[in-house]
Amino acid sequence: MTVAGIPAEVAAELARLRAENTRLPRLLKLTPQQAAPPPTAAAPSPQPAPTPPPLATMSTPLPAEAGMSAANRRQVQAALRRLDYYRGRADGVFGQRTRAAIRRFQQTIGAETTGTLTADEADLLVSIP
Repeated sequence: MTVAGIPAEVAAELARLRAENTRLPRLLKLTPQQAAPPPTAAAPSPQPAPTPPPLATMSTPLPAEAGMSAANRRQVQAALRRLDYYRGRADGVFGQRTRAAIRRFQQTIGAETTGTLTADEADLLVSIP
């Protein structure tokens, strides 16, 4: 059934007649939606599989602080600065201000406030946009 209880085959015939005579819908007092044939359900088009991000943009897990390179430490400092925990330079040296920022971050996430990052804490820190 279509709108207003008109069977689909009648609506299709009315649509055909309407194409031949534009006065027919007005004579029958039908709206264009009622006179039009019902839409056919189109098969959903297959969606392509999502492509993984390029390797350059995939982050590699950070080690615990003891195993961090200077680049890892700068990455941590940049993340702390981005999240407003740290106001210093990202120089790769974990001084007093960096340690205080790490403690504030640890307190925020409910971790023990040691001022020294575990691998999980470092990964979480740099993954926050």
